[in-house]
Amino acid sequence: MTKGRPPKPTTLKVLEGNQGHRAIGVPLATPEPLYPEPPAGLGKYGRKAWKEIGNGLYRLGLLTEADIHAFTLFCESHQRYREAKDNLKEEGMVVVTRNGARKSPWLAIIHQEYAIQDKLMAQFGMSPVARVRIVTNPEEGSDELDKLG
Repeated sequence: MTKGRPPKPTTLKVLEGNQGHRAIGVPLATPEPLYPEPPAGLGKYGRKAWKEIGNGLYRLGLLTEADIHAFTLFCESHQRYREAKDNLKEEGMVVVTRNGARKSPWLAIIHQEYAIQDKLMAQFGMSPVARVRIVTNPEEGSDELDKLG
């Protein structure tokens, strides 16, 4: 396993405007953009995330055939996160058992799924910091992307 920060995808470098003014480099493989229908078995929250977030990623060129598995994992995690939040809202933050009161187990699930989503969001440039860095007009960056392909 290599140390340090993982390399940033070329598409993200172009969308961010190459702030370091270093050579962007040509990607070894440029997967085709892909935005299929949500996978069967994905719950209502996961399907909603697939449609809303996936559409935005696709328009920016950040959702390709190579990314579908990671994006599916994100949507499945989002489904579990939202279900746990619903259950927490219903049952409350404190659970009373015969041994006394304790934190709801839904809190641990929410925290775990949030951590998974946070890592995957960073992979797709969806963290708050990445969102500030990305140029919001994908049409301007499309010429740069065309030059690379």
